[in-house]
Amino acid sequence: MESINPLSNLKSIAGLLLYNNSNLSSLDGLQNIELVEGAFRIDSNEKLSSLHALSSLSSVGATMGGDLVIINCPALTTLAGLEKVSLVGNDIIIKDNSHLLNLDALLSLKQINMGSIRIINNSALINMQGLSNLKSPLRDIEIQDNNALNQSAHYPTFQARSIYGLSAIKALRH
Repeated sequence: MESINPLSNLKSIAGLLLYNNSNLSSLDGLQNIELVEGAFRIDSNEKLSSLHALSSLSSVGATMGGDLVIINCPALTTLAGLEKVSLVGNDIIIKDNSHLLNLDALLSLKQINMGSIRIINNSALINMQGLSNLKSPLRDIEIQDNNALNQSAHYPTFQARSIYGLSAIKALRH
């Protein structure tokens, strides 16, 4: 798939999976989506370099308990486009995005309904400041194999029942 423009009239959708689209470079066509009721998964889209078209999106999984998942999109350097997302129903998984620098676009995120955060193997990730405004308690946190994160990186304060990964333990101490 090269284009998702035929979806441009949608304002809400039950769920969306964009998986293994080797020619998809942008999400143009999703600019009017405000609500994803269930899961929103962007997975293995090697040329996807921008999430800017998601600038109307404010909620993922609030109705049907879905996850926000961004996995294996090596051309992404930022999550810009997700600035309005304030609620995720279940989990946030950001994994294997080799050029992702930060999570700053998630600064509006205030609530994950007893879900988890998994930030795994994003080798260029230098800070997690974008999660600073998250107020709800989490089921668990997994922060590991983000090689550019170090002790001087900004780690937000989390409340969670379980913590996985050495980086996650460091996050609690800062």
